[in-house]
Amino acid sequence: MNQLDFQGRHAVVTGGATGLGYAIASRASVARDQRLGDLVAIPLNPRLKRTLSMVYPKEKFRSRLVTAFVEFSQARLKAARNNH
Repeated sequence: MNQLDFQGRHAVVTGGATGLGYAIASRASVARDQRLGDLVAIPLNPRLKRTLSMVYPKEKFRSRLVTAFVEFSQARLKAARNNH
């Protein structure tokens, strides 16, 4: 079986849209091309779940706004994990 390895959202979507093969991509990443009629998007069932991480410098100074955002995000992620 031949396999192509694309790096980046645009390359994956373009490969699928130009007929190089099939791709699995997020709904957001294909919305424009789907709206333009360049590709067809079929929702997967069951849905795929991804684990996302918030990344920020550990030792760097953070403003109060950034600190509040980090704390808010960590609390929301913890609550989401507890609900699943």
